[in-house]
Amino acid sequence: VVTGDFDTPEGALDKLEVPYTVIEAFHANGPRYEGYEPDYAWEELDIPVESFLADGVGMTEYDLIFLSCGMRGVGAQVYNDATQPDDQLVADEAVVENLRHFVEMGGYVYATDWTYDLIEAAFPDAIDFLGEDLDLDAAQLGEPQTINGRVLEEGLQQHLGMTADSNEVEVVFRFDSWSVIESVGDGTEVLLEGDILYRDGADHVVLPDSPLLVSFGYGNRDGKVIYTPFHTVAQITTDVQDIINYLVLQL
Repeated sequence: VVTGDFDTPEGALDKLEVPYTVIEAFHANGPRYEGYEPDYAWEELDIPVESFLADGVGMTEYDLIFLSCGMRGVGAQVYNDATQPDDQLVADEAVVENLRHFVEMGGYVYATDWTYDLIEAAFPDAIDFLGEDLDLDAAQLGEPQTINGRVLEEGLQQHLGMTADSNEVEVVFRFDSWSVIESVGDGTEVLLEGDILYRDGADHVVLPDSPLLVSFGYGNRDGKVIYTPFHTVAQITTDVQDIINYLVLQL
């Protein structure tokens, strides 16, 4: 689990009794979103994300890597300090190649929200995010809203007790500036979609059928990437929690 200031996949894994290693990737003063105070001490997290993602061989010791929203190194600037760059990982070709190689060798990546620029750098044809591809943070224009999402993947429908004709779930975005997907590339599957609202300057734009949960393979060893603009803990409903449990157990 690569930690982030705004998402805590550790909670989902704890409930499923899935063991994990914590990779430290908080910004300077630790997590900031309201109500999140993890129990572990920062000084005990002795594996920083920079050394972890630089070690392509070491990464392959793991089956699944979570990239959490709010991890450092994958944006244009530190979100709470607009003068400080925050692109040290996404701009590092070795890091990008290591992530790509991890999936190519059969590994799984589950990434949320603001980590999207790293996913786009490693797999540029898989997902079309809002805005210019090379403009970091350009897709982070989603507005707070509740979306009636449509579950499209048959296995997920069955898991949730749904049918193709009755397949809606409530997806809650409590915060603004979440990352918007416009469409997906060939070979990328949309498991969940919905009509969303994002800001364009002073205006608001409705984007119909925006992918909210996507999955794609890479390589010939069944490696897979899952990306969601919603988080694993901070803003989910019971149905979305069930979706996350399904995805983790499938992986």
